[in-house]
Amino acid sequence: MQSWKSYDSVAATHERLSAGLLFEPPAREMIGALEIPPGARTLDVGTGTGVAALIAKEKVGEAGIVAAIDPSLVMLRVARGKGIDRVVHAVAPGIPFRDGLFDRVFANFVISHIADAESALLDMVRVLRPGGRLGVTAWTDEQDPPRKLWQEVADSFVQPDRWREALQAALPSEDRYTDPVQLEQALAGAGLDSVTVRRVENIMRVDREDFLAMREASTQTRFLRSNLDEDQWNRFREQAREALAKNFPERMEHRRSAWIAVGVKRVG
Repeated sequence: MQSWKSYDSVAATHERLSAGLLFEPPAREMIGALEIPPGARTLDVGTGTGVAALIAKEKVGEAGIVAAIDPSLVMLRVARGKGIDRVVHAVAPGIPFRDGLFDRVFANFVISHIADAESALLDMVRVLRPGGRLGVTAWTDEQDPPRKLWQEVADSFVQPDRWREALQAALPSEDRYTDPVQLEQALAGAGLDSVTVRRVENIMRVDREDFLAMREASTQTRFLRSNLDEDQWNRFREQAREALAKNFPERMEHRRSAWIAVGVKRVG
């Protein structure tokens, strides 16, 4: 049986909805801030289904390289099917490439999943050439009204202390990097200069059912599903659906904001 922390079971939903609506707009902002030149060698750490890697591929052109690593073989298969050919089953820390190989390294909503995020960032900087740029994204701690309402329903099915324990296990660094000051300090501490952190907001128009499907692909809901029996799970889904229908139109506005952090590897 798959762990609820694994993304393997939600790869299809992630690709159909979350990848384009939720993860691509911040990824485009991050890739733009990296100023990737044609012909560059780039690495996407925690590529998932290849959202950021595909944007980087547009930038590097035929002469460039986009490599990607991820711990999910299912996600890597999707990324490869979309044209990201250089995929490796790997994690950070533990990137299987030599020092200074890449001109740009990036990680789109990845560092929150890594318990030893400091070591992971050091490993990313290790494979980056001096003067090269590294970029990461992280969610802010803001929640819009639909997500707050969904969470209120979920909270009625799971005790708060169990939520905290589960999210700490799956997203051990998330609380830290919702803080832009700590995010900036982490990149500087990993050996980057000229670190900038800025906030971007993504406003999506989604159907209620698509919003629910996106939430069901989230870490929180995978944990919830693993702790409810079939009747409880069906009751939760129905209550969440009814609450959203009562408070929001069929076509909903869903907002997520993120931090875009970029730095330059020190020379010498």
